[in-house]
Amino acid sequence: MKRTIVAVLALVSAVSMAWTQGAGSSGKTYQVVFWEHAPWTRAAQAKPGEDFVANFIKEKYRLDIKIQPAPTDGADAKLNAMVAGGDIPDIIQANWTMGDNIVKEYSEQGIILSLDKYLPDYKFLDTMLDENELPFVKYDGKRVALGQPRPVQNWMTPWVRQDWLDRLGLKAPTTMEELAKVAKVFTTNDPDGNGKNDTYGFTSVTTAGNFFGQLHSMWAPFGAYPGRDNLRIADGKLVMEAFSPEAKNALSWWNAQIKAGVVDPNWSTNKFDNWREAVISGKVGIVTAEFQLIRESNSSTTMGKEIFAANPKAKWVQLPALQGPFGKYTNWNENGTDCRFFVTVKAQSEPGKLQAILAFLNDMMNPKTELYALATFGQVGVDYKRNDEGKVSKKIVVPEHAWKSYWVVFRLGDLDYFYPGYIAEPNDLWGKLNFTIRQPRIANVNGLVPAHERTPDLDAYIQEMHMKFAVGTEPLANWDKFVETARKTYGMDEVRKSAEAHLKKLGYLK
Repeated sequence: MKRTIVAVLALVSAVSMAWTQGAGSSGKTYQVVFWEHAPWTRAAQAKPGEDFVANFIKEKYRLDIKIQPAPTDGADAKLNAMVAGGDIPDIIQANWTMGDNIVKEYSEQGIILSLDKYLPDYKFLDTMLDENELPFVKYDGKRVALGQPRPVQNWMTPWVRQDWLDRLGLKAPTTMEELAKVAKVFTTNDPDGNGKNDTYGFTSVTTAGNFFGQLHSMWAPFGAYPGRDNLRIADGKLVMEAFSPEAKNALSWWNAQIKAGVVDPNWSTNKFDNWREAVISGKVGIVTAEFQLIRESNSSTTMGKEIFAANPKAKWVQLPALQGPFGKYTNWNENGTDCRFFVTVKAQSEPGKLQAILAFLNDMMNPKTELYALATFGQVGVDYKRNDEGKVSKKIVVPEHAWKSYWVVFRLGDLDYFYPGYIAEPNDLWGKLNFTIRQPRIANVNGLVPAHERTPDLDAYIQEMHMKFAVGTEPLANWDKFVETARKTYGMDEVRKSAEAHLKKLGYLK
């Protein structure tokens, strides 16, 4: 990323000059690029001129926003290449935590802006987070992101093919030991009845360099997520989960599953689309997925339409938290906010542009504004209507409109999920959400800790060694050697001390 500094110096200089020229504007319409770093829609964007949300934004806020969805895989690399070439979006939407190295680099290089001095002019943005949520949008004490409050941090739970359980006379598993037995039967006893040996208990996704992605609910009962160094506080001390006995237990369990042949052989190379296809086609019978897995919509995380088209008898059901050595958990709580929005130096390239962007975001995230209603519900009398009490009283049809799939990303994370009067089928979606919210999660503090300069190398070492332990090329008998090497060679102690010092500043450690 150091090469990026040279590429953006000229832009930063030009921006500074433009900013000093004043914030005024004579009704100019600004061209804005919105980088949707974690796209969750597969809907085609509305044609130019036909997107009524875009038209409203252009008319009222003088912003012509081009939505640029990131690739499903390799989004960070793509964005880094763009930034290095001087092609910087005006707004970046991403799930980065303040501990991610890319936030550190972009902040220190002046690519993303500190917003503290601007936000007092935009009341909703300035006050929508409370004192417990604000640390999750601050780097080095400065607000570098706009984060949405979120009642539940992670929508993922374990799911299982109930029709496979029924066909094989199995009960729903309640423990990790029972889950392993179910996975074995799913792999060996032809659960789909097609006469072929073509099913597995588990598969996974390679995400952001981590081979263990999309297995959250398999790891939580062990208290550690292989491939990641989740940080949590226990008995007043910081625990680096990647080096804990819990991580060793989780890797031992996964190694046993691989040896038993119940894991899709492609688990460590699958991209997200491969994982989706495995779920849709009936290749696997146990997954970690969002509460809306079988909803029919244009989201990349929902597959109801495709699943039932492939097999109308398929029946995926949620499981409650499974019991494991660490306890009964479905996932981790990592952040005090939803996805974050970063405003870049590019937004200062013209006088008045930054103010127009912040005015737009201020209204887009505020449930009491006309813009929020338009982006969330659609057009009054066309997509919905309100009753005498002002409540939405007409459902939006499925599949969701392209305008909703894209623009709704800006609004407050969960508010629309508590409006069952207008959201699409299935009818029991709200029950699934409420079920998800009630499941226990492990609290961690990753989202509060800025990355240390040695974190990238340490993380790479964790992923390398955890994978070797998982597949058996490195015996678990060498676990202590792994920890000692992390300490002596990869800066584990420095990373720990830096995290502890930061958490003490915030009052999380004494």
